[in-house]
Amino acid sequence: MKDISVIIVAAGESKRMGMGIRPEIIGTPPRLRKPFLMLKGKPVLRYSIDIFRGIPSVKEIIIAVNSKDTQITEKIIKRFKGIKTVVGGARRVDSVFNALMATDNQSRIILVHDAARPFVSRRDVLRLINQVRQSGAAILAVPVKDTIKKVRIQDIGYRIQETITPRESLWVAQTPQGFRRDWLIRAYQDIGVNVTDDASLVEMMGLPVRIVRGSEENIKITTKADIK
Repeated sequence: MKDISVIIVAAGESKRMGMGIRPEIIGTPPRLRKPFLMLKGKPVLRYSIDIFRGIPSVKEIIIAVNSKDTQITEKIIKRFKGIKTVVGGARRVDSVFNALMATDNQSRIILVHDAARPFVSRRDVLRLINQVRQSGAAILAVPVKDTIKKVRIQDIGYRIQETITPRESLWVAQTPQGFRRDWLIRAYQDIGVNVTDDASLVEMMGLPVRIVRGSEENIKITTKADIK
């Protein structure tokens, strides 16, 4: 049964990347946005598209893109059915909401994934979907391995304010994150504050969000070092 809509968030400015698109391959002037950088012969965005196209229960993919990147994205997806684009907003929450409103209202589950995470595995996506079907909301995450320090920013630099313990209870959130469609829509409409991940909104509603252990390989591309 195809009852899943996937939102791929690709509308960020990629200000920390410091490198541009290869114009000889993509056919556009150099820019900084990560989803269109070339990685082993294809745009970063294609990796996420290929993963979700291979999941039988996925009925559609909605890509939230920067308004300047609609033509590039259409060039990448033109061969594929069931994929469309929406223009993202100034903030991540605006981009996700725009895409959420464009999803098929018959979908029962929404997966939200960052285009800058091209290395997520099919196995982990399937495990996540299974957990969402059981509990209504879940995210991929990995345990924190390092000691975490909370700091206070001062004129003379950073001063440690607190060491966060116990470390065993700390996890690093990844994407995709999955939710019942009605839960996610209600979270965006009723809460709607600016957050860095969608699970935060669902948590604010008092709804349970489970963790599915992901992989250390599912990194988010942020700087040039991440794709070398």
